[in-house]
Amino acid sequence: MVKNYLVCAVRPVTNNWMNQASANLHADYSEMYRVSLASFQCFVQEPFETVLWTDPVSNNEEYALANWKATVELRNSGPCNIFWAGADTIMVQPTSLFSDRFLEYRLFNYTDPKNHNEFPRYFNDDLMYYPHTTSDEVWELGEQWWSNIENHPNRNWVLIS
Repeated sequence: MVKNYLVCAVRPVTNNWMNQASANLHADYSEMYRVSLASFQCFVQEPFETVLWTDPVSNNEEYALANWKATVELRNSGPCNIFWAGADTIMVQPTSLFSDRFLEYRLFNYTDPKNHNEFPRYFNDDLMYYPHTTSDEVWELGEQWWSNIENHPNRNWVLIS
C-alpha cells in the first residue's frame, strides 16, 4: 500500500534565518504552519499523514540538507507519495494532490525571477511532489548535488546568515 505524506519543516535556526532580525521568527513560522496545515486538511481530497520536522539546525544550509535527508529517509521507509508544502503556503480550493496525475518529481511554485540562465521555467522548492514513481535517477541527482554543495556556483542562496 502506498502512503501519502504531507511534509513540512519548522526548525529553530540558531544562527539567524534569512537575515531576519525578528526574535519571534520560529514562533511566527509555527503559527503559519498551523494555518497552512488546516488549509490542506480542509481542501486535499485524498487521505494523508502529516510529517513536521522540528529538529534545530545552525543555519539555512543545514536546514535544507536536514530536510533533504529526512525526505530520503521517509522515501526509503516504504512506498509513498511525498508532498512538501512550506509553512507559509495555503490551499485555497479542493485539490487532488495524491493522484496518478503526476508520475514524476514536480515543483509547482514559480519564483522571482521566473527564469534562470540554466532553466527556462524557474521554480522554488516550497511546493514539491515526490510520487512513489519518482525515478531513482532523480533521487541520485539530489544526492549528487548535495555531495557537490561546497563547489556549486549558486551555493550562496543557502548561506544567508
